[in-house]
Parts: sequence; C-alpha cells; structure tokens
Amino acid sequence: MMWRQTNWAWFTPARTRLCITRNQRGSMYGRMKTSRNKPKRKIPFAKYMQRKLAFVFFTVALALFALGFVLVGIAKEDGEDYKRIVLSQQSYDSRVIMASRGEIWDRNGTRLAMNEKVYNLILDPKVMLSGEEKNYRDATLDALVSVFGYDRAELEDILEEKPESSYVRYARQLSGEQKEAFLSYQEEFNDRMKKEKSKARVKGVWFEDEYKRIYPYNNLACELIGFSSGDGTQGNWGMEQYYNDELAGTNGREYGYLNDDSNLERVTVKPQNGYTLVSTIDATAQQIVEEHIANFNATIGAKNVACIVMKPNTAEVLAMAASDSFNLNQPADLTPYFSEDQIAAMTQEEKTEFLNNLWRNFCISDTYEPGSTAKSLTIAAGIEEARLKGNESFLCDGYEEVGGYKIGCHNTRGHGWLTVTQALMSSCNDALMQMARDYIKPDVFCRYQKIFGLGQSTGIDLPGEAEGILHAEETMGSTDLATNSFGQNFNVTMIQMAAAYCSLLNGGYYYEPRMVKQILDEDGNVVKNLDPVLVRRTISEHTSEFIKEALFQVVEGGTGQKAAIPGYEMGGKTGTGEKYPRGDEKYIISFVACIPAHNPELFIYTLIDEPNIPKQSESKYVTDLCRDILVDLLPYFNIYPTREIPAEEQPPEETQPEDNNPDNPDGENPDGENPEEPETNPITIIDSEENYDNSVFYDEVSGNQAPEDNGGDSGSGQP
Repeated sequence: MMWRQTNWAWFTPARTRLCITRNQRGSMYGRMKTSRNKPKRKIPFAKYMQRKLAFVFFTVALALFALGFVLVGIAKEDGEDYKRIVLSQQSYDSRVIMASRGEIWDRNGTRLAMNEKVYNLILDPKVMLSGEEKNYRDATLDALVSVFGYDRAELEDILEEKPESSYVRYARQLSGEQKEAFLSYQEEFNDRMKKEKSKARVKGVWFEDEYKRIYPYNNLACELIGFSSGDGTQGNWGMEQYYNDELAGTNGREYGYLNDDSNLERVTVKPQNGYTLVSTIDATAQQIVEEHIANFNATIGAKNVACIVMKPNTAEVLAMAASDSFNLNQPADLTPYFSEDQIAAMTQEEKTEFLNNLWRNFCISDTYEPGSTAKSLTIAAGIEEARLKGNESFLCDGYEEVGGYKIGCHNTRGHGWLTVTQALMSSCNDALMQMARDYIKPDVFCRYQKIFGLGQSTGIDLPGEAEGILHAEETMGSTDLATNSFGQNFNVTMIQMAAAYCSLLNGGYYYEPRMVKQILDEDGNVVKNLDPVLVRRTISEHTSEFIKEALFQVVEGGTGQKAAIPGYEMGGKTGTGEKYPRGDEKYIISFVACIPAHNPELFIYTLIDEPNIPKQSESKYVTDLCRDILVDLLPYFNIYPTREIPAEEQPPEETQPEDNNPDNPDGENPDGENPEEPETNPITIIDSEENYDNSVFYDEVSGNQAPEDNGGDSGSGQP
C-alpha cells in the first residue's frame, strides 16, 4: 500500500532515504531541460577596478566630510545671519510694498506737501536670544543704546515678553542717516569680534521702508492743505482729506510660492503711487496774506481775522487764511498755545476740542451775519428782475417803520434823498429796506439768495463746509425782509459771499470755488484737468456792469474811500454786522474789493471778528488791512495802476471823518464812518414781542418822534 510504503521510507536509514529521494527526483525531472541545468559563468573582478572603486569611495567621503566641516563653521559663525536672511526673504515674498503719497503743489509748482523715505526699526527677539551665553543679546542691546540712546530696560522687557517673536516694530520713521549709523556700527563690531575669535555679535535688528509726510513751509496754508496720518494713508482736514483717494495711492505686494520643482517663484504687484495735486493756491500770495493777518493780530488783535483772495473769472482760490495757524509737521503740538502745566491739567476731551477748533477752517466752516456787503446782492436782484431800474430815489429819514417797529439806519438823522447807487455808497439801511419792501418783494429776494448760493454748500473741494441759515419765503415776515435787505438776520460763510461776489463781477457766471486745478501722475503726466465748473447764471451782463460801477463809486466817494490805492480803479463795499446778543457791542467788520474796478482780475474779501478796539464797528481797520494786503499783491500779480498818480497825491491819511451821527447803537454802523460825533441820546432798544431773530435796533412805534433829519442836503443824494 502506498501509505505503508511512504511510511516505510521514513523508517529506512537516512542515507538510503536520501538516495531514494534523489533517484525519484531524477526520474521525475530527468527528461526536463531547464536553465538550472546550465553551469553558471563566473565574471572575474579585476584588481585595478577594485582599486578605482576604493579611490572614488574615499574621495567622495573626504569631500562630504570637508563640506560638513564648512557647514558647521558657517552655522557657528554666521548661521543666525543666514537664518535671518532666509526668514526675511520669506517675509519679503509676501510683503506689502508701500505706495508713496502724492505731493501737493501750488499753482506755480512749489511743493507744499511732499514725502521723505524713512525707516522703521524692527527687533527680532528670537534671533537676539539665540546666541550662546547672551552673546547676541548683550551686544545688540549695547548697539541700540549706543547708537540711538534707547532705554535698555525697556528693550530687555520686550525680549522677556516676546522671546519667540520675529517681528517687533520698536521705532518708526528713522532717517537714512540713523539707519546707516547703526549698520556701520554693526558691521564694524561684528568684524572686530570675528578677528578676536569672540562669539559676540550684533544680530536681530533690521529696517523696513516707510514714507514720512513733509510740509516744507510748516504753517503756510495749513487750513487749506491739511495733514496726513503718520503712515501717510489717511488725510485729515484740507485737501489732504478731500483728495485722500487720489493722494494715497494703492500699496503693492510681493508674493512667493514653490512650484512643482520646489523652486521659489515670485509674483509682484507694483504699488500705484498717489497722484500729485496742482492746487490753485499761490504760495507767495498766501504768505503775503498770512503775514498781514499776523501783523494785525500782533499790533491790534481780534478774536479772528480772515481773508480770501480769488480770481473772479474762474472762482479759483489764490489765498485763504485766518488767525488760527498750526505747524503741519506737528499738528497736535499744544506747546505754542499753552504752558506745560496747562497742558498737564487738560483732559483729553479738552485737548481734542481745542485741536478741532484750531484745525477748523473759519472761511468755509463758520457762519455769521454778513452785514452791508450783502446790500450789493439785494440791489443786483432788483435790477436783474427789473423791479429796480437804478434811477429811483429813496428818502432816508434815519429809520423805517416795519412790522410795528422802527428799524434804524446807521445814520439815525438820515441821509436825505439817495439814488440806488448813492444808497450803496453811503451804505444806507433805510433805502435798502424801502427797495426790498416796495420793489423787490420776498419772492424775488429769497429766490436770489439761493441763486447767489447763500445758505447752501458752494461745492468747494475742502471738507467741513457749512451751509448757513436763511429765511424761507413762506415764513418771511416784513421785519425779516427789512433786516435781511441790509445783511442781518441770516447767516452765511465767507466762501459763499466770495463766490456770490465773483459772479457779480464776472458778468453773472457763478463758478464752483476750486482749490485744485490739475491732477498729475508720478511722472508728471496729466491725469485730469479740473476746469472751472460753471454752475449757473446769476445775473446779466447789464446788471453786472451796474454793480461794478456802483462798487467803484463806493471807493471813489463812499464808505470805502480809505481802501483806495492811488493810481488804481478799485471797487469795494464795507460791511458791519452786529453779533448776538444784541446790545453787547460785538461786531464783525468786513470789506470786499475788486481790481481793476470794471474788469476785475483780483477779488479780495477781508473780515475782522471782534477787533480789540473801543468801538468795534469802525470799518477803518478792515479797509486799512485790505489796502495793505493789496499793496503787496498787486505788483506781484503784475496788476499796475491804470491812471496817473500826481506827485503830490499820497495815500489817504488815516484820520477819522466827522460824524453826523453820534454814538449810535441803533441800526448797522456806517462801516466805521463818522465815529467822532459828540454823544446824543440813543434810541431805546425794546425787544420785539414777536421775538424775531433779526438785526437790531428796534424802537417800538408808540408815538416817539424820530431823530431830527440833518444827515445831508435834502435831495442831493450825497452821504
């Protein structure tokens, strides 16, 4: 049996089993031919090949050993430097590239705002603390203290608080000289330590680029230019704020990534630097205006003094200034205005309130009652609508009964008979009230206030413009119309009055006041021309000519005589507005002027708020200020005399004219005229029971006799 044979085989001797097995295998595979049956061929390995292989092996091993030795040395000596470079490159691969803020120029290319490249000092505490036995830490701290004078204890606190940080911005806006001073110190120190075989190194400090805003003329045109934030990304006040989007530009960025072959690839989006603004400002004219304002404040003083100079044919602002002034490079510095003790005692709210008022542009942000300068607008409305022909006559008897009140003229004894032009020359309140009541009417008056842009934004390209307060036609009472006619009982801004007057002088074209005329790219190419914007037509050429002639007569023989400049034909109008509360003798005095009178190239509006003089209503001070400014401006703008100047003719002496009207608290002051008249009993002021918010000087109509009329030759029309 098979089972038995198989088991028997296991019980045979081992040698026999082996033979049987081999025999069986032979019988099984004897007839099969395979590669295993072929004898293997031995390939000899020559000795010279063995020697070559050994040489290559030992050569490669020696090279690797040498390379490892060099790498160890580099790691010990400069490893942290290379590490910092790699890390900085990694950061650089995704870093922001700062855009340069655009510049601001005056109309002649003078730089009013520009940029300076500066550097931020960055600490890398992780690197500074990586040296053995504080070799990097102490040396680097010594360098920072030695070069910059930093507080060592403060630096040590940063290292203790942020030991793992690789980026701590410690100082900002260092100059290029400061950066180079530190790098020179670092290089010299590290080289010396290497030669001395010392491990001390200055490490873990680097610099990043930034731009600092520079205002080369400090205070000049501060309320017009404004200022920017420390990093130049946000403008505050002035053109810096209004045109922030154009000035700021767009930051760039550099990205880094590894491609499929593990190679670093970079994509760079270049920064779009900000555009340059070419403003309408003339830096020289601005400086002239500011110097005269400063001189007035130094000699006489006032709560505020302001001035606007414009081109009447385009409403471009050449200069605009007020008493408040601050350094654009240090706009929040309070030391010029308060002592250190006062500053220390101020709360943050008090500081903020003061600074906001300091930075505020009075000429566009503050409203007031314009006074008699508004009389030109009243007359222009009447002439334009043919409600007035210009040849009418009006009897000024010192007051006008309106709405149950006597509203006085500044000359309470009356001017006598006046034509329209003579009423403007003498600044007669009584005549203007009659024109408004009997000819112009509320509908035309209110409509033309809006046509002239009063009580609404002019659209000037500056932030913070106020609108003012006007009476609506529907609610305007007879008293409101009367007082409004001569410039009281409504509020406007200086820029509103200036824009309205420009339209009176240029033939009736109301242009939007402008501060910027052109926008350029960084290469000087024109991006955009900001041409004058014609908003509407206010009056006709005929009406404009009538007003210009009337303003010329005001300076030739009326209340503006003191502003006259020999050889020049000038137009002008004085204005005096009493402030609230009535009866406190607080006034704003103002004067508008244009040269040449009949074809104006220059318009100027000067204003003094509460001058430091016994009688604030005297307009002599504002006409003198305006004249002094023009004496310097006219030759600069190449505006020369148009008529001969006799050798004996001198500028008018600053003497005060005789006053037909004594101390007069009633009605608007005649712009400073006749201040020296002996005192007489003033009209009693009684508040209106209707409590109108109007100008002044009411006397209740209760049978009281009006002051005697001796203000001039009856019917002569002369003031």
